[in-house]
Amino acid sequence: MPWRGTTGAAQPVAPEHRDAVLAGMDDARDRIVRTTFQSSFLLASWLLAVVAAVLVAVSGSSVHGPVFLWAPLWPLLAGSSGGVGIWTLGRQEQLRVEASALTPVPPAAPKRGRPGGPSGSKLALPGE
Repeated sequence: MPWRGTTGAAQPVAPEHRDAVLAGMDDARDRIVRTTFQSSFLLASWLLAVVAAVLVAVSGSSVHGPVFLWAPLWPLLAGSSGGVGIWTLGRQEQLRVEASALTPVPPAAPKRGRPGGPSGSKLALPGE
């Protein structure tokens, strides 16, 4: 897909990782939605702070403090965390669709014999 680019090319979901991807998807999605939603409160608080700073500046008070120094950076912080959250949600949904399209892989057969025991012939050669 052209939007993935060359440096951030996503690997397809391996069939043996299907169950792990689907198992952790709901918790990860809930955390990302919560963080993205909280970034909207950062934007709202920035708007209120700018309105308050303008009102203080208009009122003639000489005590506005450094609000005009951090005011341009606040929406960048909030917007970037919200944008990254939305991008991550899209990637999570893509992984979920890819993983759910795969057929479940049956578990591997357990190894035969004793754990840690020698494999192959159990007969000792002369001199061993």
